Amino acid sequence: MSNHWDEFSRLTTKFLFLNCNDGKNENTRSELNDLLNDLNSFGYQNPKFVDDKTAVRLIESFTNIGTDEETIIVKACYLLTSLLTKQKVQVPVQTFRPVLQWLLKCLNSDIPDVAGDVLKTMHALLKYHPQHLLEFRESLLAPNGPLMKRLTFDESEKKRKNYDGSSQEEIAEAAMRCVEALIPPLDEDLSDHHVELLDAVGVEIIRLFYSQKKNFADSTNPYVFITSGLVALQKIAAGDRDWLERNIGEILGIGKSYMLYGLPGVEQSMPQKVIVSQQSVLEPATSQTNKGGKVPKTRKPRNVGKNRKKDGRSKNSRSEESDRDNHLKVEYDNAMLSPFYKTSESDYSETESGRSQSEMHKQSKLRLAAISLIGVVAKNIEKKIFYGYWHSLFPSESLTNSSKGLLNCVLRDPNPRCRVAALQATSMFLFGSKVYLAQAETRKAPSSFMPFSIALGNMILSIYESLTQALSAESSLPVLTQILKCLGVLIQVTPFHRIDNCFVPSFVKYIRRLIYHKDPTIQVAALMVMEFLISVQDMTNEISECIGIPRSKLKTTNKNQNQLNDVGANDVIEPHDEEEVIDSDYEGDVSEVLEENKNCEDSSNKMSWVLQKVLENLGVAVGTLKKTLTLAAAPVRIESLQVLSCLAPHFLLLKDHLELIEIALEKSLSDSQAEIRLYAAKTLDTIGHSMSAYLIEKAAGDTDELSVCVNFWLKILPSVIQKIQGQTQNPALKVSLCDFMSNIGIHIFERLPHTTHIQIISLLSGASCNEENNVKASAVRALAVYALFPSLRDDLCFVENTAESIIPLLKDGNLFVRVKASWAMGNISDALVANCIEPQSERISNDLFKRILEVSSDSAVDNDKVRSNAVRTLGNLLRLLNAEHLRLPAWQLLYRTAIDKLVQNLNSGNNAKVKWNACYAIGNLMKNELLFTSAKDYDWQKVVFSALINVIINNANFKVRINGAAALAVVARREHYGTHLSTIWSSLLLALEQSNNLVDFNEYKHRDNLQEQICLTLSHVIKICNNEDFVLLKIGLIPALETIKQTWQRVINRVLPENAAPLLSCSLYLNEILQRPSLPSETKNSLQVLASCFVSPSNEYF
Repeated sequence: MSNHWDEFSRLTTKFLFLNCNDGKNENTRSELNDLLNDLNSFGYQNPKFVDDKTAVRLIESFTNIGTDEETIIVKACYLLTSLLTKQKVQVPVQTFRPVLQWLLKCLNSDIPDVAGDVLKTMHALLKYHPQHLLEFRESLLAPNGPLMKRLTFDESEKKRKNYDGSSQEEIAEAAMRCVEALIPPLDEDLSDHHVELLDAVGVEIIRLFYSQKKNFADSTNPYVFITSGLVALQKIAAGDRDWLERNIGEILGIGKSYMLYGLPGVEQSMPQKVIVSQQSVLEPATSQTNKGGKVPKTRKPRNVGKNRKKDGRSKNSRSEESDRDNHLKVEYDNAMLSPFYKTSESDYSETESGRSQSEMHKQSKLRLAAISLIGVVAKNIEKKIFYGYWHSLFPSESLTNSSKGLLNCVLRDPNPRCRVAALQATSMFLFGSKVYLAQAETRKAPSSFMPFSIALGNMILSIYESLTQALSAESSLPVLTQILKCLGVLIQVTPFHRIDNCFVPSFVKYIRRLIYHKDPTIQVAALMVMEFLISVQDMTNEISECIGIPRSKLKTTNKNQNQLNDVGANDVIEPHDEEEVIDSDYEGDVSEVLEENKNCEDSSNKMSWVLQKVLENLGVAVGTLKKTLTLAAAPVRIESLQVLSCLAPHFLLLKDHLELIEIALEKSLSDSQAEIRLYAAKTLDTIGHSMSAYLIEKAAGDTDELSVCVNFWLKILPSVIQKIQGQTQNPALKVSLCDFMSNIGIHIFERLPHTTHIQIISLLSGASCNEENNVKASAVRALAVYALFPSLRDDLCFVENTAESIIPLLKDGNLFVRVKASWAMGNISDALVANCIEPQSERISNDLFKRILEVSSDSAVDNDKVRSNAVRTLGNLLRLLNAEHLRLPAWQLLYRTAIDKLVQNLNSGNNAKVKWNACYAIGNLMKNELLFTSAKDYDWQKVVFSALINVIINNANFKVRINGAAALAVVARREHYGTHLSTIWSSLLLALEQSNNLVDFNEYKHRDNLQEQICLTLSHVIKICNNEDFVLLKIGLIPALETIKQTWQRVINRVLPENAAPLLSCSLYLNEILQRPSLPSETKNSLQVLASCFVSPSNEYF
């Protein structure tokens, strides 16, 4: 290399000497020409040997070459391109500027024969120096600038060759590559002027695709122009969402036109704008027709090893990612935005013997650019906008070889990178589309037309069919991984209860095999598919049979869905060094595995094959066959824990295998990797919650089942205690384990030995003093749960100690801590209320009571999640006030402040949970009759009743109205209503009348409950009224008598028998009063009106 450098340095010095000025004679030009020949003869593709400083001086000297020196310009451009692209020479901005200006002078000279080489060199200069482009972008991309005007050419000049051998077509290609290089990366901030400039460039490129049909579409080598144009559109679309929305139809038409370019059996057509539609549109007949000849076969799995390169991951993104809830985040590899990657030889199909590998390589780059353009649309367009374009990429009928659909790229494209890009785009289109696909269904369509819902259902079935076909034929591990991820996204948005599930066994058959694949990435992706399938709400028979869950063991609720975290959804595809054939990549004999599963399912315990594989992945041998279990890879163990969490709500499926599950979780809690220990703790928390819910639902009637559950806790507790006490454990692990301890449930806790009770309480009490506030909050939350257990509720010392631990946490700076602490304090107040019902029970100290009331009042103006629990506590505490409290001035200020905070939460804000908890709290405080009798100096009834009346009439949430009406029914005596009775009565009647007026149809499901509660409150008011009040009741009733009567009859005829007594007794009560002698005529008349309205049901209903 030193010889190369010495010679290069010598030639450069001589060239600089001869090229130091513009005036050159014939001999000087000849010598410069020879020197350039010598400099171009070096093998620049070898490792770098050129010094940047020397190269930059040489490049600077090129600006002295006159624009009339055609030969020297061409050779100088070739040398400059070699230095930039092969030796990676970086040009500083002070050199970049004059060199670019010199190239532009050459380009704009009267000698067009050098245009091709100048543009190619300009592309290299622009591509490798993006940091210098800002000041030149506007002039170069101007509508009449040097580049944009060279994107088009005359048909008559198309094949004419210039001096440098470039045709007009190649000049346009080079100009397009320059335009592409000038478009900035996604992370560059642009002014509004530059954004408008790029938008205009994008519109011009779109115009070229749709108008320059004869200029490049039928060219012999159109790849560079089209590919560069597609990449330029990708960059512009990714950077400007508004521009993309305005041109989405044109963009989809271009991408769809070229995404199958060059594949056999596909007739290439010019782009056609996709028109938005709400109905499924069939493909043009020309693209569906087979015009004879050999029919291309579907791509088969390859049996040869292939080299693959890892795809990069770009961090650039201007589009915001939605929450995705819940559930899965789909990554998009921005490296796909650039089609200029190095393709290995294995990417070329051996069946295309008539084409050169170079041409196939260019075609695959073009297809990848087209698919990536569609991927940009998927990533940046809102689902509600793209919904009208589904038909263009996902047909509702089965795919043919010529169908222009994304999934046809997956099935037919020989290049794995194109298949991956198509799958990623499909995943992004599907992600978050659940609300738009909810109306899909499969049923027999009318003969005259195709309903949109059925077309949508057929489209979903077609996608499943294509993915299943791809799953059965794919051999590339990265592509196979992406198929599984795409399938997982599709499962989450599919309305299984509305469509025929016959496709489920088809793909589960392959998933069941892939779970035993050697590659951990495939195992994780396959387990993830099962995780999503198990998590389907309203599970169908087909799904339950495929999973191995008998219908009798399906969950009835979905309480634990919020505890499930999606693992692996955002994993970057990391291809392995070698690509393996699926059929030979399973661990052990697949037939042996499946046979063992079958034997296991036929046994009396009927363990699901999914549960069996999960336990084996976690190191627990299952089944009768002797096998040596090897420790699964860490990602596989994590995903297995996730699947186990999804199985937890189906507790009937797990209860017969709790012993094996306990062993697996104990091993995971002792794992050397912290992440696995954390997921094991979360899984344990989920199982504990499901177990407690199951025992509550069953009322712990089966002593054998209860004994199994108690044994599970007794075995797992030592490991849990050890991890909570461990000084080096992750705080997040301790938080999850404390949450698990809170899920022990009353049935299990009361049957544990007393020594275990002491051990658990001591453990959590110690954790409540942990340095980490999150751990402290979870510990006191668990203790607050225990405070409601009968064996601990009466222990005043325990309740007080727990309350003392909670108070400082309510002032913590972390919202998560305050939320848990406020919930725990609500539980403590519930325990105090439960104790006060018993006359002989002890009361907490006044000092502690006062501090709880103060801190809860402060929390009532905190975040909504804190306030919803704080108002519950305030209601309980106000119910506990006694006469001594109400006499003391300090306490008077406290309870007035507390009542004001309840009213404030009821009147302000939009959080429904805060409001209905405030209604419940006000109902609680009104159970304390001392507040009505001993607090006469503070007219709190006026503000409280006014707030409740406003809620039951005007609040949009019917559940809030229900709680408001229930609170008004708490008042036990007529005198407690005071002068507000008439207003309360009229408001209840108005609320009942307005309950039929639905503004939000989502409230329809709560309408009957609202009407029932208002009727119960009306009945309560009638029963506590005095004789003189009935006249006021009649006056309020008369304007809406018929409406109220009809609603009352409808409610009383449909009310459940256990809730009917107050309504049935109302009519009897009114008739009984009517029988009393010496009633004033006005009162008697009022009672008759009331009795005619609030009648008992007719006999026909009984």
